[in-house]
Amino acid sequence: MTAFIYLDAAAMRPVIGGVWHLTRLSAIPAPGGVITMLCNKTAASAFGTLSERSAHGVPTQCLYCDFEYRRIHGYEIPPNHPGLRTPPRRS
Repeated sequence: MTAFIYLDAAAMRPVIGGVWHLTRLSAIPAPGGVITMLCNKTAASAFGTLSERSAHGVPTQCLYCDFEYRRIHGYEIPPNHPGLRTPPRRS
């Protein structure tokens, strides 16, 4: 007998360096598979438990993913939205 654990790709919030992101996943990525966030950051996927995430503190929201999400869905973007600022350069 098999016990299935169903995951909703639309509800997943990848966390990179303590920041949670938004992405358009059409399927659950394989561990190690590269995924692209709405802010255009890319990372290899990995899976963990909620307790593992909680051990690192509460993640903050990626303001650039939030901006892109609002733009894609036609939501109002306030003129002072922090996602309008130029993102920091990757080192």
